Amino acid sequence: MSPWFKLLLAAGVWLAGWQAEENGREEGGTPATTIQPEEQQKSAVRKWPGPRTAQPDARLTRAMQSVTEEAVEAYKETHGVVLMSAGQSADRIEIKVRRFGDFERPFTEEELQAVRSALYEAAGEPFPLEIIVFGCCGKPSLTGKITEIDEQAKRVLIVDEHQTLTTGNPMPMAIWARLEEDGRVVGEKSGRTMEWAELRVGQRVSLWHNGMVAASYPGRTSALKLEVTEE
Repeated sequence: MSPWFKLLLAAGVWLAGWQAEENGREEGGTPATTIQPEEQQKSAVRKWPGPRTAQPDARLTRAMQSVTEEAVEAYKETHGVVLMSAGQSADRIEIKVRRFGDFERPFTEEELQAVRSALYEAAGEPFPLEIIVFGCCGKPSLTGKITEIDEQAKRVLIVDEHQTLTTGNPMPMAIWARLEEDGRVVGEKSGRTMEWAELRVGQRVSLWHNGMVAASYPGRTSALKLEVTEE
């Protein structure tokens, strides 16, 4: 289990009991599946929880532990699914997933039902569950030029001079990006899959990341897709 996933799971358990917004949710703990728009995926930020109004449900807490203790690799190998994060509210468990490998292909209802059944089996019983699907790849997360390549860490620094972080002391938007395990580099014109070694400083690329960017400057993220727009 990766350190990123352990950290996200720990945060989800710690935040147990916070009251989620009910807009668009199904009441009564009815299982639901949410397809999250990519624009929201990129900018959505979990609000800091306010005062707790309810104690965490012990049954949900047990289910949360059972589900997250299952090997992440097992879900990936059996269902082709990456469990990206998990969190528990007062009345449901929310799990964000994406497809492993062919991550641009949408899930079918049958595939999502198979994932839901696997999670229920891990918990030993059905429980109120919302599956949030992370999709790729519509509008790029960032488009800019490669200004540096770290061969040892297998990452590239992408800088967009047209976007700035502040107005008082403007700094260009910059992100270090390394490829996810199933990430890929492609050529925009040819559409062919490229090797990492073909990346060069000065190339213009579009980045689609996994929705998580470290709060640093430059930022740090994992890329699902790097598209070279000038080969």
